[in-house]
Amino acid sequence: MTEAEPMFRLINTDQVILLVRLPAERAATFEEGAKVGVRIPILPDAQQRFEGVVHLKSKEIDASSGLQDIKVLIENPGGIIQAGMKAEATFPGGQ
Repeated sequence: MTEAEPMFRLINTDQVILLVRLPAERAATFEEGAKVGVRIPILPDAQQRFEGVVHLKSKEIDASSGLQDIKVLIENPGGIIQAGMKAEATFPGGQ
């Protein structure tokens, strides 16, 4: 371990952020605070649903892909959702 390396990290998992990349046209229809349905297929109860909210919408669009990042804040009771888990998000309008 060097002086530049942290000895430990504090992680709060009471809430987690889901990063979603959407086509800019679709992302434009969502405002911060919009509700999002989330499902994590890898969880033991793969049908369990979480509710998130659009927390932050990127102010830029990726020029090569045309995608815009949206961050969805999800309450994480009991820390069941872990970093790196893949999720499915359902936005208003069914997608």
